[in-house]
Formats: sequence, C-alpha cells, structure tokens
Amino acid sequence: LARTPVIFLTTLTGEAERLKGYQLGVDDYLGKPIDEQQVAERVAQALERARRRPASSADRGALSGDLAMVSLTSLLAFVEAERRSGALLVLSDPRIATLHIVDGQVRRVDLSDNPKGLPPIERLYHVLDWKTGRFEFGPREVEVEDEIGMPTGFCLMEHARRTDEANR
Repeated sequence: LARTPVIFLTTLTGEAERLKGYQLGVDDYLGKPIDEQQVAERVAQALERARRRPASSADRGALSGDLAMVSLTSLLAFVEAERRSGALLVLSDPRIATLHIVDGQVRRVDLSDNPKGLPPIERLYHVLDWKTGRFEFGPREVEVEDEIGMPTGFCLMEHARRTDEANR
C-alpha cells in the first residue's frame, strides 16, 4: 500500500496542517469546500503521479507536494527544525532545482539552467521565489561541500527581507 495515493479532504487548510499532511505522506491536500470536478481532476493527477513514481520515492520520511499549497520557505523551515538530510527536488516547469540538505541546512543548490551564472546563495534565493510546481524531499545521506555557508534560517529571513523590500 506504500504506493497507493492518499488525498486529504479537510477543513484544516492552514499551511502548518498542509505541511503535516505532506510529512505524513499525503499525495494531495484539498481544502473544503471543493467542487466535484476539482476532486476528480486531483484524483486523476494523484493516480498518474503514483503510476510514474519510482518505488524509492515512497520511502519512509519522503515528503512531496505542491508549491501552491506549501511554500518552500515553510518546507525548509520544517526540514531545518527536524534536522533532516536529503535531496529536495523542486520542479517548476520547465525549471528544475535540487537542494542538497545536511542536518537541516541547505549546502548546495543545483539548477537545470543557472540564470546569469548565479552564485550559490543567489541560486537558493532564486528557487525560493518559485511559487508553482511540485517538490519531493528524499531522505538520504548527503556528502557535498557547503557552498551556501550560512544557516538556512538566516537565508530564509534574508529572502523574506529582500522580498519585502522589492514589494515596497
């Protein structure tokens, strides 16, 4: 049953509840009220993702979800608090990013296309700007050089500050 898609249909629609759902392994999270057509579409999408998903992504501790439902900021704050290690794959068509995380700290960010040859910290800020797409965190041992050089919490606060200034 590990590969059977699970969809939460609930009145609990806060970001913390959604993140907890994804932590538990839910494939999608729908807030009430919801129309029948949307439920049918999301079920079809979950079934298609399950069909294409390799068996390893159902591993214990994996997190996956939709960026429209859970922000990368919230996800990284959770991963940092839980001191998890692994690879966070972020797909925002056509862009792809892989964040290498050790004990909750982002150590390196790989982009499918590195716009303007961004330095490591700027690659992280670039990915934090993505608001649509999917993510999948796979827990595993990670051995990479620390290219970021700052605690993830600091990076998240700096990104929030930059975003706030840009929106003024």
